[in-house]
Amino acid sequence: MSVWIYKFFQIIPAVVLSVLIFVFFLTHRTVFKSLENQALGLLFIIKFILLIGDLPMVLSFFYPGYVYPATAAYCTWWTFFEYSFNLCSELIMITISIQRHTLIFHRNKFNIRYKRYLLYYFPFLFSLIYPITFYLFAILVYPRDGTQ
Repeated sequence: MSVWIYKFFQIIPAVVLSVLIFVFFLTHRTVFKSLENQALGLLFIIKFILLIGDLPMVLSFFYPGYVYPATAAYCTWWTFFEYSFNLCSELIMITISIQRHTLIFHRNKFNIRYKRYLLYYFPFLFSLIYPITFYLFAILVYPRDGTQ
């Protein structure tokens, strides 16, 4: 019963609101062209991937009370997915916070193309690539006992 309450009050409204946000960004292209909203769009995409990919795995754990299927590959995939995308979203949030200050008080730094790429787009690229490569090696490549 609690799984249905969880689905009804958390998952369904979250998916509907996420889709509405994406529709807003797609229909209002001028809003998406500003640097502030591009960063938020990237954060929404990462959080939507977490919402669609992680919550079904959590529900499949909460309902029976154990992980199903209880295989080493599934648990490894779940750990990699959860850790890498959570760290991606946290690093993007940190980058957005720092860049908001720069966009408010030093807006002219982003007028030159190479500074915009170096100071604005490169931190987002780093925030996406670093967690995925780190957890790829830390969880999937590094030798360990696969039974736990």
